[in-house]
Amino acid sequence: MEAVFLKVLNLSLNASYLIVAVLVIRLLFKKAPKWIHCLLWGVVALRLICPFSLTSVVSLLPSAEVVPSTITYDAKPQINSGFQVIDGAVNPVIETTFSPKVEVSANPMQVLIHIAGIIWIVGVVVLIVYALISYVSLRRRVSASVKVKDNIYECDDVESPFILGIFMPIIYVPSGMDAATFERVIAHENAHLSRHDHWWKPFGYILLAVYWFNPLSYLAYILLCKDIEAACDERVIKDKDDDFIVGYSQALLDCSTKKKMISACPVAFGEIGVKGRIKGIVNYKKPSLWIVIFAVLVCIVASLCFLTTPSAVSTDELISFIKSEIETPDNDYIHVCDVEVLGIKRLGNTYKVYSYVLDEDYSYNNGELSEKSASHVASIFTVKKDNDDFKLVEEWHPREGAYFKEDVKDNYPVYLWSKVFKGDYIDKQQARNLKNAEKRAEENDNSDTVVITRPKVHLSNYVGADLAYLLYADKDKIVFSEYVGLFVYSKSKRAIVNSVDLAAIGCNQTQGDDYCDERVSVDGNLVYLHPISNDDMYVYNISEDTLKKMPCNYDGIEFHKNPLELAAEEDPTFKYKMNSDIVPGSVEVWDDNNDKVFTWLHYGSRIGELCFCETRNDDVTTYYPLYVPEGLEGAVDFKPEDIHDIVSADIWVSDTMELPPELDIKSNESGMLHCEDKRVLSKLESLLSSAHTIKGASECPFYTTLYLKRADGTLGIISPATDSCGIYNSGNVCYEFNESENEEVWNLINQFSRQ
Repeated sequence: MEAVFLKVLNLSLNASYLIVAVLVIRLLFKKAPKWIHCLLWGVVALRLICPFSLTSVVSLLPSAEVVPSTITYDAKPQINSGFQVIDGAVNPVIETTFSPKVEVSANPMQVLIHIAGIIWIVGVVVLIVYALISYVSLRRRVSASVKVKDNIYECDDVESPFILGIFMPIIYVPSGMDAATFERVIAHENAHLSRHDHWWKPFGYILLAVYWFNPLSYLAYILLCKDIEAACDERVIKDKDDDFIVGYSQALLDCSTKKKMISACPVAFGEIGVKGRIKGIVNYKKPSLWIVIFAVLVCIVASLCFLTTPSAVSTDELISFIKSEIETPDNDYIHVCDVEVLGIKRLGNTYKVYSYVLDEDYSYNNGELSEKSASHVASIFTVKKDNDDFKLVEEWHPREGAYFKEDVKDNYPVYLWSKVFKGDYIDKQQARNLKNAEKRAEENDNSDTVVITRPKVHLSNYVGADLAYLLYADKDKIVFSEYVGLFVYSKSKRAIVNSVDLAAIGCNQTQGDDYCDERVSVDGNLVYLHPISNDDMYVYNISEDTLKKMPCNYDGIEFHKNPLELAAEEDPTFKYKMNSDIVPGSVEVWDDNNDKVFTWLHYGSRIGELCFCETRNDDVTTYYPLYVPEGLEGAVDFKPEDIHDIVSADIWVSDTMELPPELDIKSNESGMLHCEDKRVLSKLESLLSSAHTIKGASECPFYTTLYLKRADGTLGIISPATDSCGIYNSGNVCYEFNESENEEVWNLINQFSRQ
């Protein structure tokens, strides 16, 4: 109820300005048609019934909301009349008398508004009940009336003609009225009906009942009733001769009544302002067209000025201004701030912005953005707007520590206390700040974008003398390089997803004065490639797949460091995994939910033999090929029970591999073997599906991968041992069959066709 009352109160206060404006317009346009006066009262009614307002720059209302809807919760309740003189006199009294006290449970302003709301409802009910009683009483008086014709009745108990009823209006006239007077009276009442005045007068009374506490409402209703009657008089006499006008005036005088009570019913012929109406009738002259046009324009202008509210400053405008005031430039860092608005209180053209401000400094070097400092502070900004210019009047912050809560309660509205104490906006503020910092960094970026050339990889090519170098590994990807290029392998896609030809940028040397210094950012997203004899370097962004050339400068950049030695110191069990196949620079250790995972590169002499291996704790090592033959990407791990209905098999082998039965593979051939022979596939399927799980890890070598395709289209992989071990590996699990069966597996593979 309090919210409804405050809404009605604010509508009433804003409508008061419009009522005063209509009073002035009525005085200035006395010669204008009276229906225009009625139109102006219609604008007032629209202001009173419309719960919302459009904003405009032409609004003459000094304040959109005189009594804030939050006044019952504000720590320092205030009004916003739009006049500093009034606010300056009233607000201190309100604050002193009605500010909530911490030690008192009841909020004085809330109690006051509640009581006022009850009184308002009682007043509305009283006026409505009064109208209903008046209506019932009048219906009883005319119950013995006699029908004359149509909707016209004569009654002995009425003094003046009137219309009673809204949906089925009836004209009642006094008994014994002579014919001439009767004719003029009926003309007047029919004019009422054609104008629907029997609707508008009750509607006006309902508005009066709602806004009964505003004295201007009574004045507006009385003048509305007078203007309705005057407008009807003008409609009746506008085309009549002098004799009719004289007779009409006499009829009005004869039917006048001394009743002066405010009522919603009836619409009576001689009830209101008879003397003034007769004077207006006698002096009536048809207004000129230009007066009518000008009066209509005035109505339109009045509507725009008083039906709309002043253009409010948007939250974005306030944030933009505040940031411009507190976001100071820094030559060393990118300074950004984010203002999270908790609430705004408007006092005329002054705004109090309750907010949290996150200030951050970022460094930007060679394509990498990193945070250097940050502060998160509750803040109140007092901003004043004069014309189109903003001015920061005050910037306030609560004291820290034990004083924080006390300061917040003294300066923030009650409904914002929980938001301030909770203060959980930092995550989204950091995201916005980071985006802003990235934008500024991009604007200041002096690097040049380089078109990426993709390296061409042949599985049968020999690995370079310095082998491959593992730069970074985590749960999702592996970043490695070798003389052919830089590669990013996706573990989920089981394939290389990004690559850069290092020779194309002069960064393919691994030794000497032109060797390429390769480093990775801490998050594993940026790879720095620096030909050591060059003043420039290249930065490859993995997530964006972009390559930029820029002056070499490592200042302020934190690089990823190989954690192998630290991991070995913390957990000596990692040391035993360091065997002859693992070379320095090919091992990574990363955390997966506090579980250390050991990742390394597994070498053969050919590129097709290059695998990555992973193990955690004492689990079985997983082997996956880094270079996947075209058309075999995305294979899943096959367990023994998954190996059925096989329709094709593919494997890559090299003439340098030591396999159980020697395969006749020439070094100048691709090394791809393919099989669709049902007899061979059936035997292979039987052998592989009969294997059983073993516990622990295996020291057997796994240099290649067998791709098996089922009839349902599923593509799976296993890694058969490339020595005499009767084991194959798949999905971090080893499966065993005896040695003779392993040799039989390779004998079957030896029957695959050469591609």
